[in-house]
Amino acid sequence: MEKNIAIEASEFLPKIFADIDQRHPITSSFLFLMLILRLVFKIPLPDILFILVSFLLLFSLPIYLLIDKVKEKSPRRAINYYFGYLLFDLLLLTLIINFVGGIAWIIPTIYLFYIITFFWLFPWFQAIFLVLWANLLFILLVLVTYFGILPHFDIFLTEEKNPQNFPFVLTSTIIALTIIVFLGYSSDAFYRLLDKKIKELRRKGKELVSTKKFLEAEVGKRTKELQEERKKMAKLVEEKTRELKERRKIVEAKVEDLEKFHKMAVSRELKMAEIKEKIEKLKELQSKQ
Repeated sequence: MEKNIAIEASEFLPKIFADIDQRHPITSSFLFLMLILRLVFKIPLPDILFILVSFLLLFSLPIYLLIDKVKEKSPRRAINYYFGYLLFDLLLLTLIINFVGGIAWIIPTIYLFYIITFFWLFPWFQAIFLVLWANLLFILLVLVTYFGILPHFDIFLTEEKNPQNFPFVLTSTIIALTIIVFLGYSSDAFYRLLDKKIKELRRKGKELVSTKKFLEAEVGKRTKELQEERKKMAKLVEEKTRELKERRKIVEAKVEDLEKFHKMAVSRELKMAEIKEKIEKLKELQSKQ
């Protein structure tokens, strides 16, 4: 049972490593785009936003090393480590969304990037839990924004969020395109991994066909050998049976000779006894005379 669980868990590890590998360029690109928006286009992005995104980038490195260290001995533990990492990652994402405009802007669509990958990366029960966790965080974000619990750094004021405001349109377009590109990049990474898996399955299928043919040939060869051995054994049994029959005839002949000799010996003894008796009678008659 434990072996089957380990095999099932190990199937998710390549997907997890592919997801980690793509998180580095994705997070780095977000950080780079934020720098461009702030330095070139003078978009007032808060410092806390750069700190959180940088922390996302840095925190993924030790997680990668930790998972790589335990993946051979305990694949299930490696998956659980990444599961815990995504729980924390979604929490940081919610804080980032709060600091760049909250629910009143396009940023919450980043949740889609996470939700799409959950069912690919984890067993269904963990994926469902992560989807529920993302929904809970979004609800908390709505409540926090509505009641003003956390400080809210709205990059654009309400009156600035209109199609005639170039910084708002530019920033929204860049963010939307970035999300679409990264979704495509993620889909391509998963497609390549899936394509690799399909090719591996095809290769194993060909190997199984070759193995099947080899086994069929070996079975046919062994069957012929067994048939030849059976014929040899049948011939040997026949020879032994013939030899036993001949020996039986010899034994029967000897028995017959012994029976004849026995009869002759008994007959001779009887005659000798009879002669002896006659001699005794003659001796008695002679003594009387």
